[in-house]
Amino acid sequence: MIRTIACVLRSGGQYDAQHVHRLRDILVGQADRFVCLTDMDVDCDTVRMTTDWPSWWSKLELFYHFTGQTLYLDLDNIVVDEVKPLFRGTYGLTMVQDFYKPTGLNSSVMAWRGDFSHIPDTFAAHAESYMQSYRGTHDGRIGDQAFIEDHTLADRFVAGAVVSYKKHCQNGVLPTGARVVQFHGKPKYTDVNYGWIYK
Repeated sequence: MIRTIACVLRSGGQYDAQHVHRLRDILVGQADRFVCLTDMDVDCDTVRMTTDWPSWWSKLELFYHFTGQTLYLDLDNIVVDEVKPLFRGTYGLTMVQDFYKPTGLNSSVMAWRGDFSHIPDTFAAHAESYMQSYRGTHDGRIGDQAFIEDHTLADRFVAGAVVSYKKHCQNGVLPTGARVVQFHGKPKYTDVNYGWIYK
């Protein structure tokens, strides 16, 4: 089965085509296809967005376009080891355990195999309402990741495979077993300088 690595670039945000190219270059040889879901012109394999969902909500459209073995990565991730073990071999969805909330999930890295179009279908039916209600749920979970968690069952990646730079990389030291480092919030990977950061 073809393995696809996907990312999302929505215009108007803090990322541009160079961030896509950096991620693509890190991942050469680690999948059969690298593709960007985007509304912009990017010099790589792309799928054009068909919705106008803003910001992180645009990630939900991924589930319309990809049903095979797919691994999604945010553009502020740094890959530090092979990602092939993160792909799902069987039907289902895997997400990152939230770095701070034991009951929550994080959508910075996701892997799935199968049809999960019910997620964007559900969102599309009441998009404006969902965007309002998921600004801050009762337990602090927000955005697309809380919406996905609430509308399908998801597994967690093996502990330590996807780590937070702020929480897990003290003094720039990579934890044993890390494959992806997530630069959520600040600093971003461009703000620090370690040998394991591909720029």
